[in-house]
Amino acid sequence: MVFLPFLGQQRDIVSREWRHAEVAREMLVSGDYLVPQLFGAPYPDKPPMMYAAIALTYSLAGHASLELARLPSVAAAIIGAVCVYWIGIVLSGRTAGLLAAFGLMGVQGYSYMARSARPDMILTMLVLLSCLAGVLGMRSRGGRRALWLVCSGICGGLALLTKGPLGIAFAVIAIALLPSGSKSLRRLSAWDWTLLIVASIGVAAAWALPVYLRDHGTYLLAMLTQPDLSLHPDRTSRHFYYYLAYYLVPVTIGFLPLTLLAPAVVRDVLRRGWSPALKIGVAFFFLLSVLPKKRPHYALPILPFLALAVADATVEFNRRGVLRFAQILIALSLGAGPLYFAAIQPYLTPIRSAGAAFADSMAKLIEPHRTVVAIDDIVEPLAFMGYAGRMVESDGVDHAVTALCAGGKGSYLLISSEASAQDQLRIQQGIAKLPLKPVLQGRLPEPVGKRYWQVYQLGAACD
Repeated sequence: MVFLPFLGQQRDIVSREWRHAEVAREMLVSGDYLVPQLFGAPYPDKPPMMYAAIALTYSLAGHASLELARLPSVAAAIIGAVCVYWIGIVLSGRTAGLLAAFGLMGVQGYSYMARSARPDMILTMLVLLSCLAGVLGMRSRGGRRALWLVCSGICGGLALLTKGPLGIAFAVIAIALLPSGSKSLRRLSAWDWTLLIVASIGVAAAWALPVYLRDHGTYLLAMLTQPDLSLHPDRTSRHFYYYLAYYLVPVTIGFLPLTLLAPAVVRDVLRRGWSPALKIGVAFFFLLSVLPKKRPHYALPILPFLALAVADATVEFNRRGVLRFAQILIALSLGAGPLYFAAIQPYLTPIRSAGAAFADSMAKLIEPHRTVVAIDDIVEPLAFMGYAGRMVESDGVDHAVTALCAGGKGSYLLISSEASAQDQLRIQQGIAKLPLKPVLQGRLPEPVGKRYWQVYQLGAACD
């Protein structure tokens, strides 16, 4: 009841949701669960784990929808909260485990990402599953210990297949820091780490080997050399403190309302030192700060460990008033998400997203089975909503002109207002000599905010 209400809403579409939903739909149609595809071409931006989960959801339901695309994130959020409960029991006791699990589900950033078709929640769940299996392994001996550590490694490998090297890095850091300060957890030996790492590599290799044999490494090379993994993807250099502080605001706001309990954590650090969960959260923060590509939602894996640290500090505070305040705060936060989508969001955003509204209107305007070229990401909802023509998402005006001419007479060109004034001028200069006729210019009849599109159709073959 916390995450499911209004799951299919289309007023608030986060970045890349349409794209992820469409890639998963194409995966289901093609039956290829190894290499994600977008508009029929390999899509190297992310490994296939999230897309496969969404495609299986489509398959079970018998159709594709944005609501179904978000469902794996909901399931991952619930499983992640259960993992936090069991990890909390081991580290701090049952009361702290319950407080951390329910508190996490009410945290603004966690609740929001649970409703989004993005890989971050599945990644967070796999990191937590890896930690839980690692904790159970640290408490066991002999063959049972080895089995749990292999399970931990498998989850780490699946995390790698969800969001690349960052997934396994999160899992390894968390497992390394969990035993610190705990008398019930035995640190991993070199043999234990070997089991865990080999299991992770085995899972990754089970996917990478057949993919490599298929195209001799072309897709894997494209994935490993994508701009997001570049040392300077934005070609800018900033001061170290800028990168260190980048996630402070997203974490502080995303951790509300539990941010209000931060004084209890500070008091606990001064009295008992740093808890293992707090160490993990801070380590994740520093890891993200040095990564080349930064986006606020990357900070999601920090939140479960901050919730564990807050719960531990609140219980250790040993004052009934503080614990009662935390319980009331968490109870109110669990109802905040559904209340927002039921009463507040319709007032703030009375219509569907611009992309959804535009795709609906375009589906009525354009002829079927034509090539559609877009200097924007608008073709993603258009494809997801059923347009059967060839889609091309251009990365520049030259590419757009080439694709448009290749599509021949009757092809469509879509230009978004989101391009900068300089880019708009370059686009207009690039298409000036083409035999284009306007189909739609300006805003749509629906009040879709400040965004508008220009739609042209190629009236004759290119010279």
